[in-house]
Amino acid sequence: MALFQQNYHAAAIAKMRRRRAKFIKSFNEGKRQRYLQMYTLDATLYDPDLHVVAGMKSMSDYFSELFEYADERGRPEMMLKSKRTIVKGRFVYDMGEYYWSTVRCGRYIHKWAWINDNYYLTSDRFTIDRLL
Repeated sequence: MALFQQNYHAAAIAKMRRRRAKFIKSFNEGKRQRYLQMYTLDATLYDPDLHVVAGMKSMSDYFSELFEYADERGRPEMMLKSKRTIVKGRFVYDMGEYYWSTVRCGRYIHKWAWINDNYYLTSDRFTIDRLL
């Protein structure tokens, strides 16, 4: 891989990770609107029950329930641990494991797109490996 491409990939991954940190912070602080703003208007979420949640209205409804669930349990902390990151053009694919303390843990695949000088989630997939 050429040095320019290596530097580009490293910079893209670093920017995505900074954005992902804000994404998780928004979730952990219960900031639903800020959390939703991390997604594109036409983003798609694939939940563990094989439901497809597409578009901002459906995602807003889905996350309202999820945030209420978290509030009822004292807002347990969510953590992401990236295992593999791939840069393809303006997209960064982040694959790893998540741990939602006292609730569940599993795996995730995020597809981030570079839009208007920032990264936004276009696809969010997660599984539940274990209930805690």
